[in-house]
Amino acid sequence: FVRRDGVWINPFRVDEQELDDSDEEWVESEEEEEENQVIAPAAANAEELSDRELLMNLIASVNALGVKVDHMQGTLDQLVANQQQQPPSP
Repeated sequence: FVRRDGVWINPFRVDEQELDDSDEEWVESEEEEEENQVIAPAAANAEELSDRELLMNLIASVNALGVKVDHMQGTLDQLVANQQQQPPSP
């Protein structure tokens, strides 16, 4: 997936309107056809892998945020404890 303007886009998906707007017929050379046959299995599975990768990234981000929140809570607790230990200024 690619992020454009804050939206995740699947680069392997073709918009049907793009297909309708195209008046040219695509003709592949034999070499291009062979290359596409090699790439096709990975491309067909790319959406599923990308979804899984996005999910794993989301989980990692949530875990990282949890660590940051715990650290911030620890810092806040330490500041409160230090504040309570200091006698009030006269």
